[in-house]
Amino acid sequence: MNISAFLSALLLASPALALEPHPVTDDVWALVGETGQRNPENLGNNATFGVVVTPDGVVLVDPGGSWAGAQQIDAAIAGITDRSVKYVINTGGQDHRWLGNGYWQARGATVIASAAAIGDQMARGSLQLSMLDQLIGAGLKGTDPAYADVAFEDSYQFDLGGLRFQIVHPGPAHTPGDSFVWVADRSTMFTGDIVYIQRIAGGWRAKLNQGLAGCVRGNGGFCPATSGAGSRAGHDAGSGQGRHL
Repeated sequence: MNISAFLSALLLASPALALEPHPVTDDVWALVGETGQRNPENLGNNATFGVVVTPDGVVLVDPGGSWAGAQQIDAAIAGITDRSVKYVINTGGQDHRWLGNGYWQARGATVIASAAAIGDQMARGSLQLSMLDQLIGAGLKGTDPAYADVAFEDSYQFDLGGLRFQIVHPGPAHTPGDSFVWVADRSTMFTGDIVYIQRIAGGWRAKLNQGLAGCVRGNGGFCPATSGAGSRAGHDAGSGQGRHL
């Protein structure tokens, strides 16, 4: 893949589309949302979401910022595959990292999150819903707090369709329960709100470098790191953010 051309396409993409699917590597997609504020058009999906397609179903990294936002993600996935979502991973406590959980649970998906993320969601959920009511209005209809089916302290892994998914909560980052997701067989990491590519986060943690270093060693010096707050990028982008902070 021509990385320069790929990143240029992301930067030139039309803002009229609320979610834009972009291929990352084999069977892995980034659904890139707006980088601006939540609004009635993006339904709270001003973030980047990960989709991994396996023979046995789909793993979704982050569920969307509302019930309608989750529907929007579901429609985007339908343009990629006809397989259903089996697992949803919450990478943190931001609204778009968990408030769409109920939609996916109603369709039989298992939701996974760190215990710290669930605690943060419980503590801030009411405030987040009040904020979204002001920002997306009627788009919030049907959205109720729904928490993960599986909670973990530091790390958790599962297999689906021959792929292993490793979720690691290295410590507080942008929110108290942020995690990254490592898919070794695709040499791909989903960083959630730990690494920002097109925006700068408030609390990046160096522990992520351990995972990035492993990715680079196993992938010829380049790690496709799909940020939860911007475009897909390589290891150097995350390293640059570390130097900046």
